[in-house]
Amino acid sequence: MSSPRVIKSHLKPHNLPRDMKVKAPKVIYVARNAKDTAVSAYNFCKLLPGLPTLEEWPDFFEHFCKGTGFKRAVSTISEFLERSLSEESLDLIVNNSTFSAMRSNPKTNPDLNPGELNKIPAQFFRKGKVGDWKNYFTVAQNESFDVLYTEKLRGSDLTFEFEPSHL
Repeated sequence: MSSPRVIKSHLKPHNLPRDMKVKAPKVIYVARNAKDTAVSAYNFCKLLPGLPTLEEWPDFFEHFCKGTGFKRAVSTISEFLERSLSEESLDLIVNNSTFSAMRSNPKTNPDLNPGELNKIPAQFFRKGKVGDWKNYFTVAQNESFDVLYTEKLRGSDLTFEFEPSHL
C-alpha cells in the first residue's frame, strides 16, 4: 500500500514487525477499560459454542484474573466427548491454541485465507457502553481487580479511568 496507510493490530509491541523500531511510524495506542474487557470476554465466551466458558460470573472473574481456565476447559471438553487425553496431548492442544500459534495457522487465521469470512451466529457488538462492568463486579471483585491491575501496569506510564468521563 502506498503512504499514508493505516494498519490496525491487536498484537503486543514485541510481536510487531522489527521495522517498526527502524522506521518509527506514528502509532496510536488504544486500550479498553480492562473491567469492561473482562465482562465482554465473559459474554463472548457464552455466545459461541466451543469457547471455554464458565456459566457463572464469579467463576469467570476468578479465572480471568488468574489468566487460567483454558487447560481445564480442554480437559472438560475431552471428558464430555468421552475422549481421554494424555497430559502430553492436553499440553499440545493448549500450546497450539495460543495466540501466536493460531496466528500463524491458516486454518485458524482468516487473514491468511482472504476469501474466507468468519460469521458469528449472534450479535458481535453487545452494548458499546463504558461502565457495564458495574453490573457484574462485586465490591470485593472490584477491589481485588484494582490491586491486580496496578500490579500488572507497574513500571508503565499507562493510566486508565474506569468511570466514563463526560466531555
